[in-house]
Amino acid sequence: MEISQVKGVVSNETPPTHNNRSRGAGGAHGPSVDIHEAVSKGNIEAVKQHIEAGTDVNSALRGVAKYGQKEIAELLIANGANVNTKDSSGRTL
Repeated sequence: MEISQVKGVVSNETPPTHNNRSRGAGGAHGPSVDIHEAVSKGNIEAVKQHIEAGTDVNSALRGVAKYGQKEIAELLIANGANVNTKDSSGRTL
């Protein structure tokens, strides 16, 4: 079995646990990297895939502040992320 076949099998066997990760390897199937991981690593292409897939980007904004990803912050805000979003403890950025 080729590596591309293995990736397809693995990514399609495990359903996503929340709306921050879609099945597949990008493109029409959605991003293959969790949005929070993409933010922490500065993976702007994966963040763009999440935006295109309709992922809720508000929770990713906190990670942007933590990891200092200015370009990703601007992208998230330009695509509707709410800078006044509060976490479960009522804290904003």
